[in-house]
Amino acid sequence: MCLTKDSLVAYWSNTDFSKFNETDVRENFISRLLYVLGYSKNTVHDVFTEESLKLATPFMRIGRKKIKIDYVPTVRLKSFWILEAKPGSVRQIEQGDILQAYLYAVHPEVQVPYIVLCNGWELQIYDVHNVPDWDKPVFKISNTDCAKKFNDLHKILSAESMLRFHRQILLSRIKDTFEVELDIKQLNVFFSDLISMKQGLSQRIEENQRQLLRDYFQQQEKDIQTAMKSASDDDLVQEMSRMDTPNLVSNEYYNRMLKAPPKIRTKMLRAMECRYLGRPRAAFRCAYLRILLKAFQDELPFERNSLMSGIESGVQDRLNRCIHGHLTYFGSRGLGNALCFLDREVCKLAAVLVKSGHMERMGELVQNYIGTRPIEENITQPMSVAREVVPLILSISETLWNVFSRDQEIEIYKVVKFIRQLTINIEKKYPLKSYPDDDNDLLGYEMFGDDADFLINATCNILWQQKKLLSKLKLDDETQRVIFSHYPERKAYIPKFDDNAYVLSDDDEKEYMQRIEKGIAFVAVAFQSIGKGYVFKTIFYR
Repeated sequence: MCLTKDSLVAYWSNTDFSKFNETDVRENFISRLLYVLGYSKNTVHDVFTEESLKLATPFMRIGRKKIKIDYVPTVRLKSFWILEAKPGSVRQIEQGDILQAYLYAVHPEVQVPYIVLCNGWELQIYDVHNVPDWDKPVFKISNTDCAKKFNDLHKILSAESMLRFHRQILLSRIKDTFEVELDIKQLNVFFSDLISMKQGLSQRIEENQRQLLRDYFQQQEKDIQTAMKSASDDDLVQEMSRMDTPNLVSNEYYNRMLKAPPKIRTKMLRAMECRYLGRPRAAFRCAYLRILLKAFQDELPFERNSLMSGIESGVQDRLNRCIHGHLTYFGSRGLGNALCFLDREVCKLAAVLVKSGHMERMGELVQNYIGTRPIEENITQPMSVAREVVPLILSISETLWNVFSRDQEIEIYKVVKFIRQLTINIEKKYPLKSYPDDDNDLLGYEMFGDDADFLINATCNILWQQKKLLSKLKLDDETQRVIFSHYPERKAYIPKFDDNAYVLSDDDEKEYMQRIEKGIAFVAVAFQSIGKGYVFKTIFYR
């Protein structure tokens, strides 16, 4: 069961703690409470326990009893409060318990401003700096009123609110000190000192953000590298089909080829080639091109056999065929040609569906969600409408690709014609909306078509970076002209689809529409849990 605020409050309200010893209170209640408040082991809001706390100086004692702390929650690894668990067999928290916690809180190696005591029946918060007034905790909550007061507890102790609460207390103390002041100059001096301090604190906060980003990206890179290292060769080949997959995947695959003996290396290249000669998407075709270029540049030796007769006649011939195929869609007809048209059209339809019917709602979701996220996530993983829209576009395009790419050649051409017309109709009826706040996505999927596509642009961009290497391939002048063309000149070289070459019957249109709706409905279910699924009904059924 997922642990939430509501489930915790329900548990707290309905639990009899009278038979709970300290361990029971810690393990069955306080550990849950800390989790709901945003504290967890081995996170930026870590929780230190008595097992992990080993103070260098001797413990202070009350009589013969050592003082030890149960929990020290931290906010970005800095502690502001300690928590002492007490047995539920005693319903009232005694002053001796408070004193014991106080002596620990003021220990030179702890020094926290707040003490929290909990026996299950109730939880009390004390300000260390107001020790004489033990009868007045800063806040008190019990299992009988937790439903009403838990939000107030969350505002005080939660990881996301603790710093704000602490600052409010500091402001209150500042007010107290100046309410009895007689010299107005002292107030001015204080605020002058505060302004001077602000500059240094601003620099420190900015450095905290930079360090957070450095740590995050280092961990991300480490996690990606670990995931790729543990992935099989087949997993990497599969991952190269994703349009949003970075070059890290193809680089990892090629590095494995470099380290492998010629026989295994040849087998790995064959595995990619088999997929390439099947029904791959443009992203995989470009990954295959990158690997061929690296192999050609490094003069990588392969096992000599009937399929791979050496570098000169093996990799170079494959490279030439690959480049020419990408730039021409593999000729004017044929399965490869049909698949290239299908790939770009499903991308465009997916983008038009989402951007015509979903942009405003997605903007609302993003803004609402940003306000509920921890600031660490907003800094390291900034949300934007584009970041949320693109995965949806890719999911729809991948699903439509899977629906139609297994058809026969002529059938695929007819599907392409239908999708092109459907896309035009949607654009006319529901104009595309721009991203808010000047946001954008990288590829502009809604622009795909006779004037733009992924395969030719990505192929040219890859080859642009290998100008010296291209001279060794002895490409013809026309191919080089396409490779080194600039946009919008390049769009003249993109193959154009002939709509007049194919005729659609009413049954064809009905079948294709049903298959599209069925495929999109599948994506809708996957996105429904985060509020994104409604877009499909607004497009097809409104």
